[in-house]
Amino acid sequence: MIAMRFAIVTAALLLSTAALASTCPVHLVTIEPDGRASEGSKDALRAAFRAGLPLRVGWSLNFDDDPEPEVSHWSDSGFLTEFEGEIFAQVADIQAQGPRTGTRSIQMPVKRKRWSGLVGTTGVLESNFDDGEVAEATRVRSEWCVDSRAACALPSWRLVYLHETNGAPIQGAKSALFDAVRSGYPIRFAWGAAIGTRDEPASVEHAAEPVFISIMSDKELLVQLPEHIAQTSYHDPKQARLGNPAVMWRGMMGTDGSFDAVMVDRATGQETWRMPQRARIAWFAYAPDPLCAGIPLKLATRDGVVRAAARRTAPAAEPMTAGNSAGSYGFDRTATAMSE
Repeated sequence: MIAMRFAIVTAALLLSTAALASTCPVHLVTIEPDGRASEGSKDALRAAFRAGLPLRVGWSLNFDDDPEPEVSHWSDSGFLTEFEGEIFAQVADIQAQGPRTGTRSIQMPVKRKRWSGLVGTTGVLESNFDDGEVAEATRVRSEWCVDSRAACALPSWRLVYLHETNGAPIQGAKSALFDAVRSGYPIRFAWGAAIGTRDEPASVEHAAEPVFISIMSDKELLVQLPEHIAQTSYHDPKQARLGNPAVMWRGMMGTDGSFDAVMVDRATGQETWRMPQRARIAWFAYAPDPLCAGIPLKLATRDGVVRAAARRTAPAAEPMTAGNSAGSYGFDRTATAMSE
């Protein structure tokens, strides 16, 4: 059980730092023919190996030393060995094949001839033919990855969208955040600020999971934060204490950069403090690799919410209108438009 938990944690760390430039979903390291790591790290590969994760390895052969390789292969890593800090993968044997440059063809031998190989992070490919043919060691460029099937089985927290205080995108896509919500993935969001002076700097960073999420008109996403007892300070650790237990802090934030914070005295029901703000917000989803994602479910359909047979009534002093807490989704105002 401990080994399994370690493997899952390791995989999650590897997934969160996957190289975007790689050709595989969960890239660990790219090894040049001289054994140098040009992308990723051998440490990441060793960590995945020691965690027992299934790996794949790809390598390429360049016959004329131009920038483009003539032949590229991918395979399950097969039998793996760590020796003196290097990883070696013994690839399962296959029927030998002979690529013919300039013909776009690969020929198979007439008789049985099996090939097996040993690819190492040293940049060397060792080959063996079962008919006794001697094969010299070859320098190759190799790429090492976690098997994408394992990547799909092990989700991790991923940054899907980051925007400015005015809602302008910085990284990721708002549509990816919408898809994560519609796919049922858990969501987190984080924000912060640097305050104080040059002589007395101060900063604060927050992260939370929403208690209520809304995608409005397929344009913006808004969330309500969990209610909690207001603190005496949110940036000075020496002054940070729980305040009056009757005063609760609540907030609502959106992908348009909006941030509405309010404190309410639950004993009296009175609002004691409100501060409309704007925030740069990072949005995260606990999700598998994007290549493994399913089809998001869009719930905003014409018949997604309909009026019940027993019409709800509101107090006379608070008429039912779109937007108030006692109202509907605006059926009264939009019923005619939706029926046209």
